[in-house]
Amino acid sequence: MLRWLLPLVVLLSCGGPDVKGLTPDLEVDDSDNNSAATQFPAHRWFPLSEGNTWKLESKLGTRTVRVVSFDGTRALVSGLMTQDTWLAEASEASQAVHRWDGQTWLPFIRFGLTRTAWSPMTAPCVNAAAFRSATGLAIDTPAGSFSQTATIALFADGAECPLGDLVELGFAADVGLVSLKTARGDVFLLTGGSVEGRAITGSGLVSTLELDSAKYTQGATAATVAHAIFSLSNTGTADRTWKFSTSCLVDVEIATLSGKIVKRASQDQRCTPGGIDLTIAAGAVRELPVDVPLVDADGLQLIGDFTATARLSSIRGIGSPAATVPFSVDVYSP
Repeated sequence: MLRWLLPLVVLLSCGGPDVKGLTPDLEVDDSDNNSAATQFPAHRWFPLSEGNTWKLESKLGTRTVRVVSFDGTRALVSGLMTQDTWLAEASEASQAVHRWDGQTWLPFIRFGLTRTAWSPMTAPCVNAAAFRSATGLAIDTPAGSFSQTATIALFADGAECPLGDLVELGFAADVGLVSLKTARGDVFLLTGGSVEGRAITGSGLVSTLELDSAKYTQGATAATVAHAIFSLSNTGTADRTWKFSTSCLVDVEIATLSGKIVKRASQDQRCTPGGIDLTIAAGAVRELPVDVPLVDADGLQLIGDFTATARLSSIRGIGSPAATVPFSVDVYSP
């Protein structure tokens, strides 16, 4: 394809690192069979065209990985590490994504290897290592379920290491990044984005949140309780199942309009331990009620304008889209 045939003068025009030393690398497959390991070159596992965006969410937040610029070989990528990083795929057949470490290009992700580990980073990273931890593992996300996958495990020490807290990246062919895991155990799953001009859409799950009022007034002696119903519609063609560790299926976050979370319903919920499964059949809707006392984490009554965001609190499953609604709370006036 033409994107790897741009003249060197064009490659150097965007201000990034020199491509000198970046050579095509068709790696020797080290697996017992190469049907799954080297079925696709690197640019299909991790498409680096300008504007490609992957939005991933966990219970604790959102991470957005975006290709800021691409000149045919090199791509400036934001959101993947602690700082913007230069990545490159040397040719259309290359099975490795290289990373610029400030002095040279080094193989960062080697999709052609399934059993052999490699060093993806240099100083200031210490004891850096990477390897293919899974091939063809089904990865279920709010944006879809993916079976043609490659999962890469990453390890590195050093306070200044740009790898940050990354310990695992999951890729799906012709989609790119679909999962990301941190050292703290946070799992970020793909919720949307755009790849090669195609929008990444949801997996047939539609959520809504309804409150019993859009405006509350605090009680004179006790905080008002908002009664919420979180509805999850399965508009897809397959049943969806989630697994829970307690009887509490839904969590609701209360946040100020600036985005500061002041309360989670799970802080007040009395949950019964025990494994619980929730299945929503194709075409069905499930309504899940939850009560939210309108107090902050310290028990003080909430006053002002807020948003409520609800999502399933499952420990295993395909994830669920969150739903958000605004509301306000006034002070009690006799």
